[in-house]
Amino acid sequence: MQKLVALITGGTSGIGYELGKVMASKGHDLILVGRSESRLLEVAEEFRQTYQIRVWTIPADLSRPGNAKFVYDQAVSQQLFPGILVNNAGFGDMTDFLISETSRIEEMIQLNVTSLTELTKYFLPEMVKRKTGHIVNLASVASFIPGPGMTVYHATKAYVLFFGEGLAEEVRPYGVKVTTLCPGPTRSGFQEKANMTNSALVNTVKIPDAAEVALWSYKQMMAGKRVSLHGFLNALIPVFARITPGSWMTRIMRKIYSLKKS
Repeated sequence: MQKLVALITGGTSGIGYELGKVMASKGHDLILVGRSESRLLEVAEEFRQTYQIRVWTIPADLSRPGNAKFVYDQAVSQQLFPGILVNNAGFGDMTDFLISETSRIEEMIQLNVTSLTELTKYFLPEMVKRKTGHIVNLASVASFIPGPGMTVYHATKAYVLFFGEGLAEEVRPYGVKVTTLCPGPTRSGFQEKANMTNSALVNTVKIPDAAEVALWSYKQMMAGKRVSLHGFLNALIPVFARITPGSWMTRIMRKIYSLKKS
């Protein structure tokens, strides 16, 4: 069976880049989306040479309004209709909401929520028409709990989780699958952009690297899981959240995010 072409947002670094490597090694042709055109071309050539696959690139900053439509238009203009859409791009910000920059909040919501939703809306009809396809959304264990200190980030990931679960049932009759992946903290470029490099959370706890999470992501996707959490301890978080009073949970998360490495 011919492998479905996969479009991966944020495909030049972190989990997106590593997932691209996994999918390329399995024979999937790729459409990579990222902000840096030079980095896109570099990664595309690496994948072509190493895995002997076809790779297309679409430079676009999905934290800006209108660029999800630009990505779709660019794909259509080249007659590219991905059978797998991986909404991987996203970022967080470890800053109290009161003092956070409004522009950064807007970019986070645009990238984590709006562009993800728009890309799904644009590419889904062709999947339904063909009666095959897969939407893969990168949420987080943060989807299940409020996160004082990263309030907006947690809220955006809660949206991704509920959006994916609801959509999965809507499109089930059409042969399209939706998988929502919920990894925990992962060693990637995420920490630097989220101002978390000085956090005890990512310096005192052993956390997996992006390659490990990407391989797990591919296996969960291929298994057709609707929602999957990475690791045994992370899988306990939704249970812990259900049995813990909300006021306790927010205080616990507040302490976790305020701890700094010594």
